[in-house]
Amino acid sequence: MNKITILGIGFDALSFPQALGRCTELVRSGGYAVTPNPEILMAARGNGELKRALDGAALTVADGAGVVLASKLLKTPLPAKLPGIELAEALIAELAKSSGRVYLFGAKPGVAELAAEKLTAKYPGLIICGCSGGYGYDEDAVMRGIRASQPNLVLVCLGSPKQELFMEKLKPEGYLAIGLGGSLDVFSGTSKRAPEFWRKLNLEWLWRIVTLKRFGRLLTILKFVLIILFRRKET
Repeated sequence: MNKITILGIGFDALSFPQALGRCTELVRSGGYAVTPNPEILMAARGNGELKRALDGAALTVADGAGVVLASKLLKTPLPAKLPGIELAEALIAELAKSSGRVYLFGAKPGVAELAAEKLTAKYPGLIICGCSGGYGYDEDAVMRGIRASQPNLVLVCLGSPKQELFMEKLKPEGYLAIGLGGSLDVFSGTSKRAPEFWRKLNLEWLWRIVTLKRFGRLLTILKFVLIILFRRKET
């Protein structure tokens, strides 16, 4: 597959249908998928373990509009923004057609179970083969539980870098694991994505910053933009 490198991380240059097809392959062959945004790329610059985990992924897609914009500024454009939550839900819809098995890991106590209820109601035929909360967990016990449940797909929603490091250690075989940050909160209904208007304007990142009051992230994004603009001058 064609790779486009941004700040040292290789992204798969795929459209949404192509990425979904690749996920379908990995459900059978095994591996994990990562969805880096600008903040994760910046963190990987100073975190060798995170960079190694990102490099070890079988699929790397651009979750944020900032990554896609950076690729265009660097004159190596990615085909499209691929939000991890949308990719995962499309895969879940496909798996439900054949009684696919999904394991949910992450979020506060009870959220994974609530997400399981909502997903099985929305996608009849889907089997939630296990749930684990993302607070105070025993990593080895969760890994044993995942493997014993014989999943086709594992949603790892711990936030970065925990989810990437967990998946690297898990080494999925015969199933796909994908890191999805706060997606279980959305699937459970305890949190909402940005309104469609914001998403169409590629401003979902700003909506999160404002609504979650995480204004410190603006500095990281600013640093990311400055680095990309500096590298653009070198190309």
